[in-house]
Amino acid sequence: MSQLLKLSLVTLVGKLLCTTIALAGPLTPEESIRTFQFESPDLHVSLVAAEPQVIDSVAICFDPAGDIYVVESRGYPHSSKGLPDKKEGIIARLRDLDGDGRYETRNVFARDFAFPNGILPWRGGFFVTAAPNVIYLKDTDNNGVADHRKTVLTGFQTDSSSEQLRVACPTLGPDGWVYVTSGLTGAKITSPIHPDRLPVEVRRNDGRFHPETFEYQPLQSYGQFGLTFDQHGRRFINSNRNP
Repeated sequence: MSQLLKLSLVTLVGKLLCTTIALAGPLTPEESIRTFQFESPDLHVSLVAAEPQVIDSVAICFDPAGDIYVVESRGYPHSSKGLPDKKEGIIARLRDLDGDGRYETRNVFARDFAFPNGILPWRGGFFVTAAPNVIYLKDTDNNGVADHRKTVLTGFQTDSSSEQLRVACPTLGPDGWVYVTSGLTGAKITSPIHPDRLPVEVRRNDGRFHPETFEYQPLQSYGQFGLTFDQHGRRFINSNRNP
């Protein structure tokens, strides 16, 4: 069989596959669950929330009451460098009021974020990574809406044309510091709470900050999106370019 014929057959099969998928349309949430495959029969998956209950969700966390806080990057994709004209990112609160495991009740906890992509509970509130800032949010009157909002760190770069390349994934480390990935971008970090401090300038480095003093320290590694610790305190990061 000639190379040209082989190429034509591959192209035809590809077109037929794309046409079949397009005609079938996207799966419903319930249909999607049935496509999961598990390594153990002891594992199962159930639906917690789906569109339009959540939109463009990129990170979640729980509060002590069991409510879910969802980071929605609604402005994605922002195709040009710098900050967008409209800040469409939202933090939503989801609640399961009847205890059936489905979080049926939603309200907007906070809005007007440019690049929100990470959230971490801390002392009744939340740290949110939203380049160029790390922001602290808190609901002080217990109405489900953040009425306290303060930028604790700033200076993380926003000049990448790829939106996931931002400071991200705030994670509490075993040493009590909050670790973040750099998103492969640089920074010149200051804290508005401590204007007397000199800027910390880094290039593509992950970092950590103290959640009480907001001292920032660069690390030698650099991760794109994803961060966790194992039981031995070792840190693991992800890079989309090196799967």
